[in-house]
Amino acid sequence: MQHDVLPLVLEALSDLDAGDRRPAPGGLWVVPLAERTAEEATNPRSVSRPPAGGSIIWSEFVPPDPARVQAQNVSMEPVVVEAGAVLRGGMSGRAVLSTRRVPPAACGGIAVEAIGARWWDDGPLQVQGRLAPVGLALLLQAAYGEAGVRCSARTAVWGLPDLDMVSDPIDDPIGSSPASGWVVVSGNDVLAALLPRRSRATPGRPHAVAERREPDRRTRLVTRILEDVARGDLAAHFAGDDHAGREVILVRHDLRLVDCVIAASAAQSR
Repeated sequence: MQHDVLPLVLEALSDLDAGDRRPAPGGLWVVPLAERTAEEATNPRSVSRPPAGGSIIWSEFVPPDPARVQAQNVSMEPVVVEAGAVLRGGMSGRAVLSTRRVPPAACGGIAVEAIGARWWDDGPLQVQGRLAPVGLALLLQAAYGEAGVRCSARTAVWGLPDLDMVSDPIDDPIGSSPASGWVVVSGNDVLAALLPRRSRATPGRPHAVAERREPDRRTRLVTRILEDVARGDLAAHFAGDDHAGREVILVRHDLRLVDCVIAASAAQSR
């Protein structure tokens, strides 16, 4: 039972608007979630989160660490590295596990998960796109799932042909907004979710989202998530940092997500 985390999950959900669900690989659906404050609703450009592409120099630790890479901010502005950012090159292809803020002219370690079995130097590390929700959901299950599920999810990630599933998991429009999250569903079951949870300490930050669309649909989704967390079907994990905003990661203890992705990959290869 995870009743102690229910208030934090509910807090994250309370500030998110659910969009129209979209089809995804393996017969899955993705429901995009967006955070809308009063300031963002009237002036979307008021919230600046510079992309990590040209302002960050990526490198391996010495000796290389499969689970961490170095990010050096060469600009005089803070840079936010988004969860799911894909790194090519280095000792192995990786994807960033949680949103992090790199201060100006600073260098720090970033937690990553391998997206392939390669372990030899393939040149400089560079950001090349961002995982779409289903690809990132599988990666998060590989990082945060229980032992047996974690191993199966990691094997499934490594077995994908360059992560090219039924719909391209790189640069998916659902995952393009820095202040967005998502829920991956199969039928009526929630298989995974990424919920951005911004700090309540931010001055002037409203506690509610105005003008929600289809409140009944959103209420059903929130109720389903909370029930699954309370029963322990969905495990809640917290990642990120207070400056960039912490994230609530929800993953299941079973292999349904893995099975759906493997089926989609097999169907594509025929």
